[in-house]
Amino acid sequence: MKKTTKKIIAREFLILIVGIIFFFVLLVTWLKLHETNAQKEQKLERQITEIINVEPLNLLNDFVKNLNKEEFRWEDINPKLKKYKRQSLMDFVVTLNSGKYKKLTDLYSKFPEFGFNEKGLPKKVDEILYFEKLDHLENIQSSFFNKTINSNDVYRLAFIIFSAFFVLRYLIYAVRWSLLQLKN
Repeated sequence: MKKTTKKIIAREFLILIVGIIFFFVLLVTWLKLHETNAQKEQKLERQITEIINVEPLNLLNDFVKNLNKEEFRWEDINPKLKKYKRQSLMDFVVTLNSGKYKKLTDLYSKFPEFGFNEKGLPKKVDEILYFEKLDHLENIQSSFFNKTINSNDVYRLAFIIFSAFFVLRYLIYAVRWSLLQLKN
């Protein structure tokens, strides 16, 4: 085999290896970013839950769970809920089960008698902190890197890298050869 042929084969092999390494570096980076975003998302969801984990909301959630049981009796409800009118509690459950409201805060805002403000938060909640955490969570969820990479994305990434390393390179070689031929 000629020396120039060996050089061409060696160069093509090295470019292939660099392309494969580049592909795996991008893939691992993408997966690591997704994992980091998922951890941030879980942490923010826990923080939001802790922020709104206050008395009227917990009592109402327990009431709704108990009401859906067959052995429910009005006498067994939490004594703290007895201060509210029975009709208000039933209206809350009916409205909740209707599915009319996509966001729970919209539903809660309709029931100020349970201690919710016009934004649907319990009055004891720090609204600024809550909405700040909620905005941060929405930003993470809408992030490009928050989406998991599927097999189609892997194939697309491999195709782009293959195109960049091989097809474009040969196009450049062809243009350069054509210019040299025209020059001579």
